[in-house]
Amino acid sequence: MRQPSNSSSRRCRTAEVNGFLAGYVGEKILLGEGKEAWDLMLTYYDKTSDWGLESCDQPLEENGECPGKTVKLTFPEALERMLKENGYKVEK
Repeated sequence: MRQPSNSSSRRCRTAEVNGFLAGYVGEKILLGEGKEAWDLMLTYYDKTSDWGLESCDQPLEENGECPGKTVKLTFPEALERMLKENGYKVEK
């Protein structure tokens, strides 16, 4: 079996870093260590990724369509919004 080249395995790790950091920050908040985790996330998140970082400025319609304007968020903005919506206390 052929081993992946360094560039492809590096690319794979980079693509997953924001997902890893989201889980890491959530877990650390539950442990009372959210501020340190938030600071680490700000240092290491993939600033070039825009996957899943759009939000509607109004509640979605029943069919899931956005009746208003779609807004681009940064990863930290999207993560903070998601954490707060799910009851996490975000400390920055």
